[in-house]
Amino acid sequence: MRLNEDSYRKKVRAGWLGKCIGGNLGAIPECLKKRSYFLKPEDFMPEKMLANDDLDLQLVWLQVLLDKGLSFTSDDLMEEFIKCYPANPNEYGYGKRNYRRGIKPPVSGTFANEFFMNSMGCPIRAEIWAMICPGRPEKGIELAYRDGCLDHGEESIYAEQYITALESLSFLSQDRLELIKKAMEYIPETSRIYHVISDISGAFEKGSELEKVMDYLETEYGDVDCSISFYNIGVIALALLYGNGEFEKTITLAVNCGYDTDCTAATLGAVLGIMYGEEIFGEKWLGYCGEEIITGCVNLHYDILTIDKLSRVTCNFGIETDLQECGKEQADSFTIDYVGLPEIGPAKTAEIRVKLPLFLAGEENKLVWDLPDCLKMDKSGVEKKEKGTEYYYTIRMDETVGCLSDHYILKAALKDSGGKTIRIQNIGLAGVQPFRILGPFWDMYDWKKVSEEERINQKMYFPFPEHKIFRYLSLAEAHNNFAFLNREYISEDFDSDTFSDYFDAGKRYYAGEDSLRIDEMFGYKGPCCIYALQKLCLKTDEEVQFHIGSTTPFKLWVNGKEVYAMEDCKGYSPYNDLVNSRLKKGENQIVLKLLRFSEGQKLTFVIREAPFEHTGQIKTDQCWLL
Repeated sequence: MRLNEDSYRKKVRAGWLGKCIGGNLGAIPECLKKRSYFLKPEDFMPEKMLANDDLDLQLVWLQVLLDKGLSFTSDDLMEEFIKCYPANPNEYGYGKRNYRRGIKPPVSGTFANEFFMNSMGCPIRAEIWAMICPGRPEKGIELAYRDGCLDHGEESIYAEQYITALESLSFLSQDRLELIKKAMEYIPETSRIYHVISDISGAFEKGSELEKVMDYLETEYGDVDCSISFYNIGVIALALLYGNGEFEKTITLAVNCGYDTDCTAATLGAVLGIMYGEEIFGEKWLGYCGEEIITGCVNLHYDILTIDKLSRVTCNFGIETDLQECGKEQADSFTIDYVGLPEIGPAKTAEIRVKLPLFLAGEENKLVWDLPDCLKMDKSGVEKKEKGTEYYYTIRMDETVGCLSDHYILKAALKDSGGKTIRIQNIGLAGVQPFRILGPFWDMYDWKKVSEEERINQKMYFPFPEHKIFRYLSLAEAHNNFAFLNREYISEDFDSDTFSDYFDAGKRYYAGEDSLRIDEMFGYKGPCCIYALQKLCLKTDEEVQFHIGSTTPFKLWVNGKEVYAMEDCKGYSPYNDLVNSRLKKGENQIVLKLLRFSEGQKLTFVIREAPFEHTGQIKTDQCWLL
């Protein structure tokens, strides 16, 4: 199939229409992780078109393209992202938080973002790269990488690159199985995204029954996170193959598979639109969609809010850049990146690497660093490379520092022999959250089986003629320990004086990536309880929301008042518990009581600014007293 300009324009328009229609049909069942059984579009379609958040950021990316052309960088995308998209859900919030801390892409996509980094947040942004690179997937996937690494890890980036390749190739073919397999050539065979697509397409080729394939997908790739990319990309492949090229059947299959249904249905709508044109939707769905694009919370400075305008701008850019080499992101005169995690603390060093190209590696050029007062830098190595020289530095924190900030910005100025600044680069380090730990505490008996008298009097021994011994232990008690959330292992009257005494007596612990892991605090094994104390400082009085992800029971006190208790064990999510609280200007006293029942348990602890849930920013202006 040959693509001419008229065909290109029609396919782009149909692709955007499909994105909008599919996204709306999948909106209401979104996040339901149980399969439905053969619902029809009429069962789940909204009465009217809703805001399509899967399209919002692509409108922002188009603004960047119009302003910067193909020479745009990941930094360009992120700066526009922060400026034009005020909501901070899931990985978007963590990626933007990292960037505000000076942690640049690609590390901004993975640091302190373990739960969401393999989600669907960037695969749903693939259409713009495919549409400006029709039939040229090798160019599209390079652009997709610059996008995906803002707030995701490599598997999710592969998913975006895969969808980009699939949609780019769809401009030239209508063979669904061939397209699915051809697009796989653009992602690593070792990736899990590759494996799920291979599994689904292989089962289809073997003639496997649809329900058995759905069962397999759910069993092997299901997850606690409704937006996980592995399962949802599998849904896209399954629905595209088993949908027989029919719009309603394809969308129905995707929605019945559950999980991130607005994303899967929107992507499938775009793919089918590009492949077959808008005729595939029929008058029913074209009339349902209309011309207006309904956005969520995006702020745009270009007028592209109709299907027609969006299509024209997309096509005009694609035609103008057809002959341009996409290439890589424009290289800076020098670059700085991390060796290891981008975090620092009194007991935690950081390492960075500076790369100078050959034309800047001479002695006439010098790097001048501007560091926060509490940080010191030592050159730890130099390596001559074919394309330039790499300089390694170790960053240490002054052990006498009394306060730990959320983040630190390191500035490097490259100067010539005359002292003139050639280029400035910044890099950020996150401060590890400091706590004082009391514990571990444990019981050697199962309190729930102790008699009421023993429980009241805590008489855990019986008198004998010659001596006193502990009550006879059961085998379970002899070979295990116990811990209870509602048992006071220390006085839990956390007034200011008591808190200060406990804080001074506690063992220092630094929570990297916001995570308290009891396994890292001490060598003690087995069930136990710990108290984690923190002095949190703010610049103003503020209403905040604690976002706590815990796999185990815990309690939270703020300034001496118990504000929350969670008594269940859960699967991990950063949003397991959301606790509203009011913090004051200056020092705030935080206490977390945390149980460990088995190895590997953890609790993550971050603070959101208003508005709450996942709309407000994660705070980056606080500090902690040590």
